[in-house]
Amino acid sequence: MSNGCLPLNTDDNAPTWLVAILLCSLVVAPLVTSGVVDAKQANFADTTVSDERGDVIEVTVRASERATVNLGSPDDGFWVQVKVPKGKTTLAINTYQVRDNKSAVTLVEGGMCGRTAEILSETGPLQRGMYDMNVTVGGITQEVGSFTVKERETGDAKMMVLPANTDVSKFESPDDLRKAASETENGTIAKGDQFVLALDASGLGGFIERPNLSGGAENVTVSFYESNYERNT
Repeated sequence: MSNGCLPLNTDDNAPTWLVAILLCSLVVAPLVTSGVVDAKQANFADTTVSDERGDVIEVTVRASERATVNLGSPDDGFWVQVKVPKGKTTLAINTYQVRDNKSAVTLVEGGMCGRTAEILSETGPLQRGMYDMNVTVGGITQEVGSFTVKERETGDAKMMVLPANTDVSKFESPDDLRKAASETENGTIAKGDQFVLALDASGLGGFIERPNLSGGAENVTVSFYESNYERNT
């Protein structure tokens, strides 16, 4: 009786090459694809970076051709566009000086083909929180990321002293200075010695510059007065 299906071939003498062809077809067929995915033309070395409010945040991008890096967005209240050339480029976001077009984003390594400050901060240092960033090529987004501004901290301060003949220009790190300095006795400093104010605080990387400590910015000055002076000394 027929059930509507083709009868099976029970011939033991069927050619073996036909079976081999059918098996090869079953193996090869799944390897056929319908599309090709293009590689990224630009990307971030780290898609998430962060530092304390007032510090400098570095963003590194690699591009196979000229690209545009967007730091911030209209919704963030801060937005700078930087055009970078082919290769590796590292940019620095000064979270303290974000009201200044020239200082808000600067070049650390690589090249900069142009910079447009779309939106600068109107209230001073960037507020805490996460900010968007992306890199595009020809108007097409290649990768997205974010940079985060964290809360800064202020610890204690110490008064220390260095011998008069100490050449501070030879210090390469704060640790070198810390090893050479000693704490004052009873808060006094001998005449001719050098005074060191050791402040334990974060978020000062974008602020501490010589002009800022001499009244050149933010109306900040540092002055020292002799408290136990003698006449005409």
